[in-house]
Amino acid sequence: NPHPLKGVDLAIALARACPDIPFDFVESWTLSEEQRTALIRNLAGLSNVTLHARTDDMRKYYGRARVVLVPSRWEETWGRIASEAHYSGIPLLATKIGGLAEAVGPGGVLMSPNANPAEWAAALRSLWGDPVLYESLSRAATAYAERPQLDRARQIVRMEEILTAAVAR
Repeated sequence: NPHPLKGVDLAIALARACPDIPFDFVESWTLSEEQRTALIRNLAGLSNVTLHARTDDMRKYYGRARVVLVPSRWEETWGRIASEAHYSGIPLLATKIGGLAEAVGPGGVLMSPNANPAEWAAALRSLWGDPVLYESLSRAATAYAERPQLDRARQIVRMEEILTAAVAR
């Protein structure tokens, strides 16, 4: 999500630092005209970045992603993108902020909110270039996605229990 609160400046710095790694930036939050103009200007000359319009179906992007980057600058409550990536066996490289730490769990690498672009680039290169690390995190991502807490049927039963208890009061 190429939005300032989602860390687009850091994502652009990573794309500059890692010109051999392809990046797909997929708009999620609507950008103002000013933000879009600035983004396009900042992406100029980065042949390894493709900017995509908003979509309701990310499967195409997950199908070709090797790593999902979440350099968020704000207190995420969860980060649905982490669960979606995990279901596809894709490790994340994310900021350790808010609920992202729990959402990413063992299925990725968490970076300090104070980490500089060089530290992020080193972590990305490690994920990208170390097949043993990548495979380990990919397996962990898949296993984390399949944990009971994310089971839809279990969540529905739990919600019914909570609502039944609330109505009984």
